[in-house]
Amino acid sequence: MSLLPLSALPTLNAGLNATCALLLVTGYLCIRRRRVLAHKLCMGSAFAVSTLFLISYLTYHYQVGSVRFG
Repeated sequence: MSLLPLSALPTLNAGLNATCALLLVTGYLCIRRRRVLAHKLCMGSAFAVSTLFLISYLTYHYQVGSVRFG
């Protein structure tokens, strides 16, 4: 029994990718402003979100297989 239906994973993947991108931009802005601790937190969070994305992406494609873009 899964927590989410398989059909929800593409939406989750998009959200995780967007969150990671936002964290990377925020981390960049933090380091430019010499806010080192905030930068480290953003980069660590981006890594964690990216890892969750990879797990979700691989899980989806393991279950569904290759999907052709229409």
